[in-house]
Amino acid sequence: MPIAPGRSSSSRDFRLLWLAQTSSLTGVQFGIVAIPLTAVLTLDASPAQVGLLTSLSSASWLVLGVFVSPLVDHVPFRRSIIFSHVLRAALLASVAVLAMSGTLGMAYLYCAVFAVGALSMVFETAYQALLPTMSARDELGPRNGKLAVTDGLSRTAGPSLAGYVVDALSSSAALLTQSAGYALAGVATACMTPADGQRGERRRLSTGSLRGTASFLWGEKTVRAMLLSEVGYLYFFNIAFAVIMVFFVRELGMTAMLVGLIFAAGSVGGILSGVVSVHLSHLPLRQHLIVGSTVRALGLALMPLAVFMDGQEVYFLAGARFLNSFGWTLWEVRKRTETQLRSPEERLGRIQGLFLFCSRSGEALGALTGALSAALIGTIPTVVTGCLGCVLSVAVAWTTPPVPAPDAEGPDAGHGSPS
Repeated sequence: MPIAPGRSSSSRDFRLLWLAQTSSLTGVQFGIVAIPLTAVLTLDASPAQVGLLTSLSSASWLVLGVFVSPLVDHVPFRRSIIFSHVLRAALLASVAVLAMSGTLGMAYLYCAVFAVGALSMVFETAYQALLPTMSARDELGPRNGKLAVTDGLSRTAGPSLAGYVVDALSSSAALLTQSAGYALAGVATACMTPADGQRGERRRLSTGSLRGTASFLWGEKTVRAMLLSEVGYLYFFNIAFAVIMVFFVRELGMTAMLVGLIFAAGSVGGILSGVVSVHLSHLPLRQHLIVGSTVRALGLALMPLAVFMDGQEVYFLAGARFLNSFGWTLWEVRKRTETQLRSPEERLGRIQGLFLFCSRSGEALGALTGALSAALIGTIPTVVTGCLGCVLSVAVAWTTPPVPAPDAEGPDAGHGSPS
């Protein structure tokens, strides 16, 4: 039966989770700029090497993703989140130290990025499964909206700050800042009230097989349509973004700071969308998802045209990124809330994990395709292919069935109060 969130946590615990999510995602955004620039500026990496490096972060989902969701479902979510934060902080600090000492090599950077990606799997699965267990049904949508706003803020602040730190100091300093963000997230999560008794109950209930979880994802028509659209979009998105830093720096001649400003200015769209999405929950699901997928694909499809914007590249790319982020957040808030509400409670961690496994596998395959494409046909054709391919995900979103929201009634429904 679908989950019926009703165990409202204290506002303090949600604020701590919110702080942890913001710190962690800011660290992720730092890494989007800092890690590829470390490879390009410190190790003089080729486009193919940068593409491979980008793909390894998502490749961990292909190798380990199937095993993560059952593991997370049998360990307290809070403990899994703390574990992922602390180890990611340590790994990135080690990369920074090696870079400062002049002993960093591509082999170690590849391994570190893969390990950080694997730990991010644990965080994303546990964090998305934790929220419904600590939220009443009427809190879940607004809380996802609030988390989306800070997601947008992190996308705004993270890349611009990373670009500034790389330009003003070094890529090593940016990596240390990213490490500090993960450390802060770990401390915030550790300060949350443990709920081991509740998780002990979930451990006994969680007996569903991987086949049963996959049957739910495929058999629930709404979730299936969202999953297919998500996988298609992320596949093509990562074909382009595997070499997007090379495109910005070497093809358009931009500095690290300008790259950061493009990501920051564009991600204002994510903040605005997060605020707006809280007030759009009454819209029919199908229309909501179609608008979100169309706007995010349009923003990305415009990016390759920057090569024709002589002297106006930064403004044009910031606008394209704004549209992309606005549409992405509009899609993400509704998709995440609907998936959480429709998931059987006893398989919540597994369903969130398998959904993420499928979408992140699309990311990994896209990044690997981008790396291969860059080596064979060059940077600009690869970016064009990925950006235009994202338009295909819009067609899949149109297959979302016009069905009503899941039944709001449940054994615990209505016992929480809005935060």
